[in-house]
Amino acid sequence: MLPSHQENFGIAVAEALACGTPALISKKVNIWREIEQDEAGIVADDDFEGTCYLLQTWLALQGEKRQLMKEHAIQCFRNRFEITKSAESIVAAITPFVPSSSRTNVMADVLDPTINFRTLRSTPNAEDHQKTAV
Repeated sequence: MLPSHQENFGIAVAEALACGTPALISKKVNIWREIEQDEAGIVADDDFEGTCYLLQTWLALQGEKRQLMKEHAIQCFRNRFEITKSAESIVAAITPFVPSSSRTNVMADVLDPTINFRTLRSTPNAEDHQKTAV
């Protein structure tokens, strides 16, 4: 349960999902939409009433519905937050900034610790990006 007033990501939420634990979170945890959409937990406002709602709703869930939510939690993690999915999201975000001649190796480049992406130019069509050792 994370009834936070502000949370950029909520790594503890992702860790809970990975273990099959549904997330009980406020709408101030920035991944609340994914949790709600995947039915991987319960989402409420970040106030006293919202926190009470999270607890009451969880406690009222019957065994079969709880089990289904646990299964959804694991699927949510696998589909959205597992490291390969995260890397794929990064690749999708940076691909427009990678020269077309280098695009076949983008995933390998993202996983290459010797590349300093901060030194790459942010112009979408630049063909002269250089890999810079860290």
